[in-house]
Amino acid sequence: MKFIVDRNKLLESLNVVSHAVPASPSQAILQCVLIKAGESLRVYANDLELGIESADIEAEIAETGSVAIEARIFLDIVRKMPMGPMRITTDDQNMTLIKGGRSEFKVVGQPGDQFPLPAKMDSDDGFSLNAGEFKEMIRQTIISVAVDQTKAVLTGELIQIKDGKIHLVSVDGFRISYRQSKDSGIDPAVKKSVVAPAKILTELMRILPSDGETKITFYLKESNIMFQTDKYTLISRLLDGEFIRYNQIFTEDCDTRVEIDRQELLLCVDRASLLMRENKNTPVKLSIGQDTIVITSNTESGSAYDECAAKIDGSPLDIAFNPKYLLDCLRVIENETVILSFTGALSPCIIKAADNEFYKYLVLPLRIR
Repeated sequence: MKFIVDRNKLLESLNVVSHAVPASPSQAILQCVLIKAGESLRVYANDLELGIESADIEAEIAETGSVAIEARIFLDIVRKMPMGPMRITTDDQNMTLIKGGRSEFKVVGQPGDQFPLPAKMDSDDGFSLNAGEFKEMIRQTIISVAVDQTKAVLTGELIQIKDGKIHLVSVDGFRISYRQSKDSGIDPAVKKSVVAPAKILTELMRILPSDGETKITFYLKESNIMFQTDKYTLISRLLDGEFIRYNQIFTEDCDTRVEIDRQELLLCVDRASLLMRENKNTPVKLSIGQDTIVITSNTESGSAYDECAAKIDGSPLDIAFNPKYLLDCLRVIENETVILSFTGALSPCIIKAADNEFYKYLVLPLRIR
């Protein structure tokens, strides 16, 4: 194998695909990235759960071939090479010569044909939507993915296709985040539900552009999901298990309804949590009156008091929350005004934007001591 490639173009692709290199690989070759020069140059990584493949990288290919090189070493070399073209050559024993400017490295590689490539899917029945919108959908829901492996299905997000739209839902046992696409153009008769691991969605959020032009397409087949952009292909196994029936939990009934400025509420809750220690599950208390919410906290380090003006309909209420859950939610909502709906001090709070029905959140309260 022999080719010439621009250092920056190769580095850009390596930075992305290397996120699929496992920290503790079950096979030695999985700690490598695959470099494959055929009709085009591509790089690959795979941890057997998530695989990432680059699109074609512009290169001058003199001899075709492939080699697997330890990802950490190769990435460090390319990152510290001088700007400009790099010449990479591999001999029959997989010894790889890497040259750039006056710098030169020889790295021991492994046979490229031994690298386990993720299985690609047919590209006939995909679902497409705007990449910037999907990135925002992930950002607004990934906050509620469970980190506890006790119920593995909750360590991913539900991707549901129904009513001509795409719905993302995450649940961690204390809160629910929901977001639907605006207009996906999908046939309303199509109905599918899968659970994708948080890892592939996090990687997508990292690489997807925020513009309104780029498209992303995803494909479903048996136990796998594949996302395809103009620059990368990501393939992952789906998670097994029954996901929570979230529609039954989001209720329209409420005894107390609060309409409030999102940024003001966020700042008040943030200030009330300043005295809390990370390892303490100390709540913030919301005392909802006629036109004001009083926000307080009491900790070993002291106490905090704050007030927010609000438009309040219904019964007065004292309720407490883990401040992190409120803050996470308020930070990903983009609208200026939010509506909080309550049915009691021990019932979930539902949070929506005042003028946006595309996302909603549910947060469980804590008992007031």
